[in-house]
Amino acid sequence: MEAGAYGSSAIVELWVPILIDEVLWRAPNYRFRGDLIYTNKTVSSMMRTRAHVGPMAAEIMFDRAAEKLSIDPIEIRLKNAVVKGEVVPSKATVTSSELSMSIKMAAEKAGWKEKRGRKQVDGCIAKGIGIGSGNMQSMFYMGFRTGSTAFLKFNDDGSCTVFTGNNDLGQGNRTMYKQIAAEVLGIPMEDIQICHGDTELCYQDPGNYSMSATIISGNAIKKAAEDAKQQLLEMAGHMLDVAPYEVVMKNKQFFVRERIGKGKPVSLKAVCRTAFKRGKPISGFGDFRGRIDFSDFNIENPMPYNEKIYGQKVSAYSFGTTTAEVEVDRETGKVTVTRIVAVNDCGTVLNPMLVEGNMHGQLNFMLGQGLYEFNKWDPETGHKITSSYRTYKVPTANETPKIETYFTNVPDPEGPYGAKEGSLGFGCGLHGAIAGAIYDAVGVWMNDLPFTPEKILERIKEKAAKEKQAKR
Repeated sequence: MEAGAYGSSAIVELWVPILIDEVLWRAPNYRFRGDLIYTNKTVSSMMRTRAHVGPMAAEIMFDRAAEKLSIDPIEIRLKNAVVKGEVVPSKATVTSSELSMSIKMAAEKAGWKEKRGRKQVDGCIAKGIGIGSGNMQSMFYMGFRTGSTAFLKFNDDGSCTVFTGNNDLGQGNRTMYKQIAAEVLGIPMEDIQICHGDTELCYQDPGNYSMSATIISGNAIKKAAEDAKQQLLEMAGHMLDVAPYEVVMKNKQFFVRERIGKGKPVSLKAVCRTAFKRGKPISGFGDFRGRIDFSDFNIENPMPYNEKIYGQKVSAYSFGTTTAEVEVDRETGKVTVTRIVAVNDCGTVLNPMLVEGNMHGQLNFMLGQGLYEFNKWDPETGHKITSSYRTYKVPTANETPKIETYFTNVPDPEGPYGAKEGSLGFGCGLHGAIAGAIYDAVGVWMNDLPFTPEKILERIKEKAAKEKQAKR
Protein backbone atom coordinates (compact mmCIF):
# COMPACT_ATOMS: atom_id res chain seq x y z
CA MET A 1 0.00 0.00 0.00
CA GLU A 2 1.24 3.48 -0.84
CA ALA A 3 1.69 5.48 2.37
CA GLY A 4 2.84 8.81 0.99
CA ALA A 5 5.81 10.59 2.54
CA TYR A 6 4.87 9.73 6.14
CA GLY A 7 3.45 6.69 7.90
CA SER A 8 0.55 8.50 9.61
CA SER A 9 -2.28 5.98 10.12
CA ALA A 10 -1.01 3.66 7.38
CA ILE A 11 -0.13 0.86 9.81
CA VAL A 12 -3.74 0.84 11.04
CA GLU A 13 -4.97 0.79 7.45
CA LEU A 14 -3.02 -2.43 6.91
CA TRP A 15 -4.32 -4.02 10.09
CA VAL A 16 -8.03 -3.21 9.76
CA PRO A 17 -8.77 -5.52 6.77
CA ILE A 18 -7.68 -8.51 8.88
CA LEU A 19 -10.60 -7.93 11.25
CA ILE A 20 -13.10 -7.50 8.44
CA ASP A 21 -12.26 -9.73 5.49
CA GLU A 22 -11.96 -12.92 7.56
CA VAL A 23 -15.53 -12.56 8.81
CA LEU A 24 -17.49 -12.21 5.56
CA TRP A 25 -17.01 -15.68 4.05
CA ARG A 26 -16.33 -19.01 5.71
CA ALA A 27 -12.62 -19.89 5.54
CA PRO A 28 -10.83 -22.22 7.99
CA ASN A 29 -7.46 -20.61 7.28
CA TYR A 30 -6.54 -17.01 6.66
CA ARG A 31 -3.22 -15.31 6.05
CA PHE A 32 -2.81 -11.64 5.38
CA ARG A 33 0.27 -9.69 4.44
CA GLY A 34 0.50 -5.97 3.87
CA ASP A 35 3.48 -3.89 2.80
CA LEU A 36 3.84 -0.12 3.06
CA ILE A 37 5.60 1.81 0.32
CA TYR A 38 6.82 5.32 1.06
CA THR A 39 6.70 7.85 -1.78
CA ASN A 40 7.16 11.59 -2.16
CA LYS A 41 3.44 12.26 -2.18
CA THR A 42 0.86 13.59 0.24
CA VAL A 43 0.11 11.73 3.46
CA SER A 44 -2.42 8.93 2.96
CA SER A 45 -5.20 7.86 5.28
CA MET A 46 -8.31 5.71 5.30
CA MET A 47 -11.19 6.97 3.18
CA ARG A 48 -14.06 5.76 5.35
CA THR A 49 -12.53 2.29 5.58
CA ARG A 50 -10.38 -0.32 3.90
CA ALA A 51 -13.33 -2.73 4.11
CA HIS A 52 -14.50 -1.87 0.60
CA VAL A 53 -11.28 -3.11 -1.04
CA GLY A 54 -11.24 -6.84 -0.22
CA PRO A 55 -14.87 -7.81 -0.96
CA MET A 56 -14.61 -6.98 -4.67
CA ALA A 57 -11.91 -9.62 -5.19
CA ALA A 58 -14.02 -12.21 -3.37
CA GLU A 59 -17.13 -11.35 -5.40
CA ILE A 60 -15.30 -11.71 -8.72
CA MET A 61 -13.82 -15.00 -7.51
CA PHE A 62 -17.28 -16.32 -6.58
CA ASP A 63 -18.77 -15.29 -9.93
CA ARG A 64 -15.97 -16.91 -11.91
CA ALA A 65 -16.06 -20.08 -9.80
CA ALA A 66 -19.84 -20.32 -10.19
CA GLU A 67 -19.46 -20.03 -13.95
CA LYS A 68 -16.87 -22.82 -14.00
CA LEU A 69 -19.08 -25.01 -11.80
CA SER A 70 -22.23 -24.16 -13.82
CA ILE A 71 -24.14 -23.06 -10.71
CA ASP A 72 -25.94 -19.86 -9.79
CA PRO A 73 -23.68 -17.20 -8.20
CA ILE A 74 -26.25 -16.94 -5.39
CA GLU A 75 -25.82 -20.62 -4.53
CA ILE A 76 -22.05 -20.45 -4.11
CA ARG A 77 -22.38 -17.43 -1.85
CA LEU A 78 -24.98 -19.07 0.38
CA LYS A 79 -22.72 -22.12 0.77
CA ASN A 80 -19.88 -19.92 2.04
CA ALA A 81 -21.69 -17.21 4.03
CA VAL A 82 -20.63 -16.76 7.67
CA VAL A 83 -23.36 -17.59 10.19
CA LYS A 84 -24.10 -16.65 13.79
CA GLY A 85 -21.86 -18.36 16.32
CA GLU A 86 -19.09 -19.11 13.84
CA VAL A 87 -15.51 -18.83 15.08
CA VAL A 88 -13.25 -17.17 12.50
CA PRO A 89 -9.50 -17.89 12.06
CA SER A 90 -8.48 -15.19 14.56
CA LYS A 91 -10.61 -17.01 17.19
CA ALA A 92 -13.27 -14.28 17.30
CA THR A 93 -16.92 -15.32 17.52
CA VAL A 94 -19.56 -13.85 15.20
CA THR A 95 -22.30 -12.82 17.64
CA SER A 96 -24.92 -12.24 14.96
CA SER A 97 -25.09 -12.62 11.19
CA GLU A 98 -27.97 -12.54 8.74
CA LEU A 99 -25.70 -12.48 5.69
CA SER A 100 -27.53 -15.39 4.07
CA MET A 101 -30.89 -13.68 4.59
CA SER A 102 -29.55 -10.48 3.05
CA ILE A 103 -28.33 -12.38 -0.03
CA LYS A 104 -31.70 -14.08 -0.51
CA MET A 105 -33.66 -10.86 0.05
CA ALA A 106 -31.51 -8.82 -2.33
CA ALA A 107 -31.78 -11.44 -5.07
CA GLU A 108 -35.56 -11.69 -4.66
CA LYS A 109 -36.21 -7.93 -4.55
CA ALA A 110 -33.98 -7.34 -7.59
CA GLY A 111 -35.55 -10.09 -9.69
CA TRP A 112 -32.22 -11.92 -10.00
CA LYS A 113 -33.54 -15.14 -11.56
CA GLU A 114 -35.40 -13.26 -14.27
CA LYS A 115 -32.47 -11.01 -15.21
CA ARG A 116 -29.11 -12.73 -14.65
CA GLY A 117 -27.56 -14.22 -17.77
CA ARG A 118 -30.33 -13.04 -20.10
CA LYS A 119 -27.98 -11.03 -22.38
CA GLN A 120 -30.34 -8.08 -22.74
CA VAL A 121 -29.19 -5.95 -25.67
CA ASP A 122 -30.83 -2.84 -27.13
CA GLY A 123 -28.75 -1.53 -30.02
CA CYS A 124 -25.32 -0.70 -28.63
CA ILE A 125 -26.59 -0.85 -25.02
CA ALA A 126 -26.12 -4.11 -23.11
CA LYS A 127 -27.75 -4.69 -19.72
CA GLY A 128 -26.57 -6.80 -16.81
CA ILE A 129 -27.03 -7.46 -13.10
CA GLY A 130 -24.52 -8.31 -10.37
CA ILE A 131 -24.49 -8.97 -6.64
CA GLY A 132 -22.02 -8.28 -3.84
CA SER A 133 -21.89 -8.51 -0.05
CA GLY A 134 -19.99 -6.58 2.58
CA ASN A 135 -19.49 -6.33 6.32
CA MET A 136 -18.07 -4.06 9.00
CA GLN A 137 -17.05 -4.31 12.62
CA SER A 138 -18.79 -2.32 15.33
CA MET A 139 -15.91 -1.12 17.50
CA PHE A 140 -12.61 -2.93 17.37
CA TYR A 141 -9.73 -3.19 19.82
CA MET A 142 -8.30 0.26 20.62
CA GLY A 143 -6.46 -0.39 23.87
CA PHE A 144 -7.49 1.95 26.69
CA ARG A 145 -9.91 3.77 24.33
CA THR A 146 -11.97 0.62 23.76
CA GLY A 147 -15.23 1.70 25.36
CA SER A 148 -17.50 4.58 26.23
CA THR A 149 -18.66 6.24 29.44
CA ALA A 150 -21.80 8.38 29.56
CA PHE A 151 -23.40 10.55 32.22
CA LEU A 152 -27.02 11.70 32.54
CA LYS A 153 -28.47 14.28 34.93
CA PHE A 154 -32.04 15.39 35.58
CA ASN A 155 -32.91 19.04 36.00
CA ASP A 156 -35.46 20.32 38.51
CA ASP A 157 -38.10 20.79 35.79
CA GLY A 158 -38.04 17.09 34.87
CA SER A 159 -35.91 17.48 31.75
CA CYS A 160 -32.53 15.82 31.50
CA THR A 161 -29.15 16.22 29.81
CA VAL A 162 -27.03 13.38 28.45
CA PHE A 163 -23.25 13.84 28.34
CA THR A 164 -21.29 11.74 25.85
CA GLY A 165 -17.87 12.06 24.28
CA ASN A 166 -19.25 10.90 20.93
CA ASN A 167 -19.89 13.61 18.34
CA ASP A 168 -22.60 13.79 15.71
CA LEU A 169 -20.92 14.11 12.31
CA GLY A 170 -24.21 14.40 10.47
CA GLN A 171 -25.27 10.76 10.61
CA GLY A 172 -27.93 11.38 13.28
CA ASN A 173 -26.23 10.30 16.52
CA ARG A 174 -27.97 13.00 18.57
CA THR A 175 -31.39 11.76 17.51
CA MET A 176 -30.46 8.13 18.13
CA TYR A 177 -29.11 8.90 21.62
CA LYS A 178 -32.27 10.80 22.49
CA GLN A 179 -34.33 7.83 21.31
CA ILE A 180 -32.38 5.38 23.46
CA ALA A 181 -32.59 7.56 26.58
CA ALA A 182 -36.28 8.36 26.01
CA GLU A 183 -37.12 4.67 25.63
CA VAL A 184 -35.47 3.82 28.94
CA LEU A 185 -36.71 6.83 30.91
CA GLY A 186 -40.24 6.96 29.49
CA ILE A 187 -40.13 10.68 28.74
CA PRO A 188 -40.51 12.59 25.43
CA MET A 189 -37.42 13.12 23.28
CA GLU A 190 -37.94 16.89 23.43
CA ASP A 191 -37.26 16.76 27.19
CA ILE A 192 -33.76 15.41 26.56
CA GLN A 193 -30.71 17.47 25.63
CA ILE A 194 -27.42 16.05 24.35
CA CYS A 195 -24.04 17.51 25.32
CA HIS A 196 -21.40 15.82 23.17
CA GLY A 197 -17.72 16.10 22.39
CA ASP A 198 -16.85 18.53 25.19
CA THR A 199 -13.69 17.06 26.72
CA GLU A 200 -14.09 19.26 29.81
CA LEU A 201 -17.57 17.92 30.62
CA CYS A 202 -17.78 14.52 28.93
CA TYR A 203 -15.99 11.27 29.62
CA GLN A 204 -13.69 9.49 27.19
CA ASP A 205 -15.23 7.96 24.10
CA PRO A 206 -13.71 6.36 20.97
CA GLY A 207 -15.80 8.70 18.83
CA ASN A 208 -17.22 7.49 15.54
CA TYR A 209 -14.06 5.56 14.78
CA SER A 210 -14.69 1.94 13.82
CA MET A 211 -18.46 2.44 13.62
CA SER A 212 -18.77 2.49 17.41
CA ALA A 213 -21.47 5.16 17.84
CA THR A 214 -24.45 2.80 18.12
CA ILE A 215 -23.18 -0.26 19.92
CA ILE A 216 -20.56 1.33 22.20
CA SER A 217 -21.73 4.90 22.91
CA GLY A 218 -25.39 3.91 22.59
CA ASN A 219 -25.02 1.15 25.17
CA ALA A 220 -23.23 3.50 27.58
CA ILE A 221 -26.11 5.99 27.31
CA LYS A 222 -28.65 3.20 27.79
CA LYS A 223 -26.90 2.12 31.00
CA ALA A 224 -26.72 5.71 32.27
CA ALA A 225 -30.46 6.10 31.63
CA GLU A 226 -31.21 2.81 33.42
CA ASP A 227 -29.19 4.00 36.43
CA ALA A 228 -31.11 7.29 36.53
CA LYS A 229 -34.46 5.52 36.07
CA GLN A 230 -33.79 3.33 39.11
CA GLN A 231 -33.03 6.43 41.19
CA LEU A 232 -36.29 8.02 40.04
CA LEU A 233 -38.27 4.93 41.06
CA GLU A 234 -36.57 4.85 44.46
CA MET A 235 -37.31 8.52 45.16
CA ALA A 236 -40.89 8.19 43.89
CA GLY A 237 -41.34 5.09 46.05
CA HIS A 238 -40.18 7.05 49.08
CA MET A 239 -42.69 9.81 48.31
CA LEU A 240 -45.52 7.28 47.77
CA ASP A 241 -44.44 5.21 50.77
CA VAL A 242 -43.99 1.99 48.76
CA ALA A 243 -41.07 -0.09 47.52
CA PRO A 244 -39.45 1.01 44.22
CA TYR A 245 -40.61 -2.14 42.40
CA GLU A 246 -44.23 -1.15 43.15
CA VAL A 247 -43.87 2.15 41.28
CA VAL A 248 -44.66 2.66 37.59
CA MET A 249 -44.31 5.78 35.47
CA LYS A 250 -46.78 6.97 32.85
CA ASN A 251 -47.02 10.38 31.14
CA LYS A 252 -44.37 11.80 33.49
CA GLN A 253 -46.42 10.71 36.51
CA PHE A 254 -45.46 8.06 39.09
CA PHE A 255 -48.18 5.71 40.36
CA VAL A 256 -48.36 2.77 42.72
CA ARG A 257 -48.68 -0.19 40.37
CA GLU A 258 -51.94 -1.49 41.86
CA ARG A 259 -53.54 1.96 42.08
CA ILE A 260 -53.06 3.34 38.57
CA GLY A 261 -55.90 5.77 37.92
CA LYS A 262 -57.06 5.65 41.55
CA GLY A 263 -54.53 7.07 43.99
CA LYS A 264 -52.84 10.46 43.73
CA PRO A 265 -49.63 10.26 41.66
CA VAL A 266 -46.47 12.33 42.02
CA SER A 267 -45.07 14.15 39.02
CA LEU A 268 -41.62 13.72 37.52
CA LYS A 269 -40.92 17.37 38.30
CA ALA A 270 -41.84 16.83 41.96
CA VAL A 271 -39.60 13.77 42.18
CA CYS A 272 -36.65 15.66 40.69
CA ARG A 273 -37.15 18.63 43.02
CA THR A 274 -37.51 16.39 46.07
CA ALA A 275 -34.27 14.66 45.11
CA PHE A 276 -32.55 18.07 44.92
CA LYS A 277 -33.92 19.04 48.34
CA ARG A 278 -32.62 15.84 49.89
CA GLY A 279 -29.17 16.35 48.39
CA LYS A 280 -29.56 13.39 46.06
CA PRO A 281 -30.03 14.87 42.57
CA ILE A 282 -30.96 12.27 39.96
CA SER A 283 -27.89 11.44 37.89
CA GLY A 284 -27.03 8.24 36.05
CA PHE A 285 -23.68 6.76 35.09
CA GLY A 286 -23.11 4.21 32.33
CA ASP A 287 -20.06 2.46 30.93
CA PHE A 288 -19.80 -0.07 28.11
CA ARG A 289 -16.68 -1.94 27.03
CA GLY A 290 -18.04 -4.61 24.69
CA ARG A 291 -16.99 -8.23 24.29
CA ILE A 292 -13.32 -7.63 23.63
CA ASP A 293 -10.34 -9.72 24.75
CA PHE A 294 -7.83 -7.54 26.61
CA SER A 295 -5.45 -10.37 27.48
CA ASP A 296 -2.61 -8.91 25.39
CA PHE A 297 -3.27 -5.29 26.36
CA ASN A 298 -0.21 -3.33 27.45
CA ILE A 299 -0.65 0.25 28.69
CA GLU A 300 2.82 1.12 27.37
CA ASN A 301 2.01 -0.29 23.92
CA PRO A 302 -1.80 -0.10 23.63
CA MET A 303 -2.01 -1.03 19.93
CA PRO A 304 -0.59 -4.56 19.51
CA TYR A 305 0.62 -4.63 15.92
CA ASN A 306 1.99 -8.14 16.25
CA GLU A 307 2.35 -10.75 13.55
CA LYS A 308 -0.40 -12.84 15.13
CA ILE A 309 -3.49 -11.33 16.73
CA TYR A 310 -6.00 -13.71 18.28
CA GLY A 311 -9.13 -13.33 20.37
CA GLN A 312 -12.31 -11.26 20.38
CA LYS A 313 -11.17 -7.87 19.09
CA VAL A 314 -14.59 -6.72 17.83
CA SER A 315 -17.89 -6.25 19.68
CA ALA A 316 -20.22 -7.07 16.77
CA TYR A 317 -20.32 -7.37 12.99
CA SER A 318 -22.83 -5.97 10.53
CA PHE A 319 -23.49 -7.48 7.11
CA GLY A 320 -25.43 -6.73 3.97
CA THR A 321 -25.86 -7.33 0.27
CA THR A 322 -26.39 -5.11 -2.75
CA THR A 323 -27.38 -5.81 -6.33
CA ALA A 324 -26.52 -3.47 -9.17
CA GLU A 325 -28.14 -3.23 -12.58
CA VAL A 326 -26.11 -1.55 -15.30
CA GLU A 327 -26.29 -0.44 -18.89
CA VAL A 328 -23.01 -0.60 -20.83
CA ASP A 329 -22.53 1.26 -24.10
CA ARG A 330 -20.49 -1.21 -26.16
CA GLU A 331 -19.26 1.53 -28.48
CA THR A 332 -17.94 3.93 -25.81
CA GLY A 333 -17.50 1.73 -22.74
CA LYS A 334 -19.63 4.04 -20.60
CA VAL A 335 -21.37 2.36 -17.66
CA THR A 336 -24.61 3.63 -16.19
CA VAL A 337 -25.89 2.08 -12.97
CA THR A 338 -29.68 2.17 -13.27
CA ARG A 339 -30.84 0.45 -10.08
CA ILE A 340 -29.41 -0.64 -6.73
CA VAL A 341 -31.16 -2.92 -4.25
CA ALA A 342 -29.58 -2.92 -0.79
CA VAL A 343 -30.37 -5.17 2.18
CA ASN A 344 -28.85 -4.16 5.51
CA ASP A 345 -28.21 -6.55 8.40
CA CYS A 346 -27.82 -3.85 11.06
CA GLY A 347 -29.77 -5.51 13.86
CA THR A 348 -32.83 -3.72 15.19
CA VAL A 349 -33.48 -0.58 13.15
CA LEU A 350 -33.93 2.17 15.75
CA ASN A 351 -34.67 4.93 13.24
CA PRO A 352 -35.44 3.75 9.68
CA MET A 353 -35.26 7.24 8.17
CA LEU A 354 -31.77 7.90 9.56
CA VAL A 355 -30.46 4.49 8.52
CA GLU A 356 -31.91 4.80 5.01
CA GLY A 357 -30.29 8.21 4.64
CA ASN A 358 -26.93 6.79 5.69
CA MET A 359 -27.38 3.89 3.28
CA HIS A 360 -27.96 6.27 0.37
CA GLY A 361 -24.80 8.15 1.34
CA GLN A 362 -22.69 4.98 1.49
CA LEU A 363 -23.98 3.71 -1.85
CA ASN A 364 -23.22 7.01 -3.57
CA PHE A 365 -19.77 6.98 -1.99
CA MET A 366 -19.13 3.47 -3.32
CA LEU A 367 -20.57 4.43 -6.70
CA GLY A 368 -18.10 7.30 -6.95
CA GLN A 369 -15.13 5.08 -6.15
CA GLY A 370 -16.38 2.41 -8.50
CA LEU A 371 -16.92 4.53 -11.61
CA TYR A 372 -15.39 7.99 -11.31
CA GLU A 373 -12.92 8.80 -8.52
CA PHE A 374 -9.15 8.41 -8.69
CA ASN A 375 -6.04 10.34 -7.67
CA LYS A 376 -3.46 11.50 -10.17
CA TRP A 377 -0.09 13.10 -9.43
CA ASP A 378 2.40 15.02 -11.54
CA PRO A 379 5.27 12.53 -12.11
CA GLU A 380 7.86 15.32 -12.00
CA THR A 381 6.78 17.29 -8.93
CA GLY A 382 4.62 14.82 -7.00
CA HIS A 383 1.87 17.45 -6.78
CA LYS A 384 -1.69 16.22 -6.91
CA ILE A 385 -3.40 17.02 -10.21
CA THR A 386 -6.91 15.87 -9.26
CA SER A 387 -7.22 18.52 -6.55
CA SER A 388 -10.63 20.03 -7.35
CA TYR A 389 -14.12 18.86 -8.25
CA ARG A 390 -13.37 19.75 -11.86
CA THR A 391 -10.64 17.11 -12.02
CA TYR A 392 -11.71 14.74 -9.21
CA LYS A 393 -15.08 13.48 -10.39
CA VAL A 394 -17.79 12.49 -7.92
CA PRO A 395 -21.34 11.35 -8.70
CA THR A 396 -24.03 14.02 -8.68
CA ALA A 397 -27.81 13.64 -8.56
CA ASN A 398 -27.73 12.99 -12.31
CA GLU A 399 -25.57 9.88 -11.83
CA THR A 400 -27.45 8.57 -8.79
CA PRO A 401 -29.56 5.53 -9.74
CA LYS A 402 -32.81 4.32 -8.27
CA ILE A 403 -32.00 2.97 -4.80
CA GLU A 404 -34.19 0.56 -2.83
CA THR A 405 -33.34 -0.21 0.80
CA TYR A 406 -34.45 -3.13 2.98
CA PHE A 407 -33.58 -4.51 6.44
CA THR A 408 -33.25 -7.97 7.94
CA ASN A 409 -34.26 -6.44 11.31
CA VAL A 410 -32.89 -9.29 13.45
CA PRO A 411 -31.60 -8.06 16.86
CA ASP A 412 -27.93 -8.28 17.81
CA PRO A 413 -27.30 -9.53 21.38
CA GLU A 414 -24.69 -6.84 22.07
CA GLY A 415 -26.36 -3.69 20.76
CA PRO A 416 -28.75 -1.28 22.50
CA TYR A 417 -32.20 -2.75 21.85
CA GLY A 418 -30.47 -5.08 19.38
CA ALA A 419 -29.01 -2.36 17.10
CA LYS A 420 -25.56 -2.37 15.50
CA GLU A 421 -23.63 -0.50 12.79
CA GLY A 422 -25.84 0.26 9.81
CA SER A 423 -24.28 2.83 7.51
CA LEU A 424 -21.20 1.24 5.97
CA GLY A 425 -20.74 -2.55 5.96
CA PHE A 426 -23.84 -3.46 3.94
CA GLY A 427 -22.62 -1.50 0.90
CA CYS A 428 -18.98 -2.62 0.78
CA GLY A 429 -19.86 -5.23 -1.84
CA LEU A 430 -21.19 -2.73 -4.39
CA HIS A 431 -17.95 -2.66 -6.40
CA GLY A 432 -18.16 -6.43 -6.80
CA ALA A 433 -21.82 -6.13 -7.78
CA ILE A 434 -21.00 -3.57 -10.48
CA ALA A 435 -18.10 -5.71 -11.75
CA GLY A 436 -20.42 -8.73 -11.96
CA ALA A 437 -23.08 -6.68 -13.73
CA ILE A 438 -20.58 -5.45 -16.33
CA TYR A 439 -19.55 -9.05 -17.00
CA ASP A 440 -23.18 -10.11 -17.27
CA ALA A 441 -23.74 -7.32 -19.81
CA VAL A 442 -20.66 -7.46 -22.07
CA GLY A 443 -18.67 -10.50 -20.92
CA VAL A 444 -15.52 -8.76 -19.65
CA TRP A 445 -14.09 -8.83 -16.13
CA MET A 446 -13.11 -5.56 -14.50
CA ASN A 447 -10.86 -5.64 -11.43
CA ASP A 448 -9.17 -2.24 -11.51
CA LEU A 449 -11.05 0.66 -9.92
CA PRO A 450 -12.53 2.89 -11.13
CA PHE A 451 -14.34 1.20 -14.02
CA THR A 452 -13.85 4.03 -16.50
CA PRO A 453 -15.17 3.94 -20.10
CA GLU A 454 -11.59 3.79 -21.42
CA LYS A 455 -10.77 0.66 -19.41
CA ILE A 456 -14.02 -1.09 -20.28
CA LEU A 457 -13.77 -0.27 -23.98
CA GLU A 458 -10.22 -1.62 -24.02
CA ARG A 459 -11.40 -4.91 -22.47
CA ILE A 460 -14.29 -5.15 -24.94
CA LYS A 461 -11.88 -4.70 -27.85
CA GLU A 462 -9.49 -7.29 -26.39
CA LYS A 463 -12.37 -9.76 -26.05
CA ALA A 464 -13.51 -9.13 -29.62
CA ALA A 465 -9.95 -9.62 -30.92
CA LYS A 466 -9.60 -12.95 -29.07
CA GLU A 467 -12.95 -14.17 -30.39
CA LYS A 468 -11.94 -13.19 -33.92
CA GLN A 469 -8.60 -14.96 -33.54
CA ALA A 470 -10.32 -18.10 -32.25
CA LYS A 471 -12.54 -18.30 -35.35
CA ARG A 472 -9.58 -18.40 -37.73
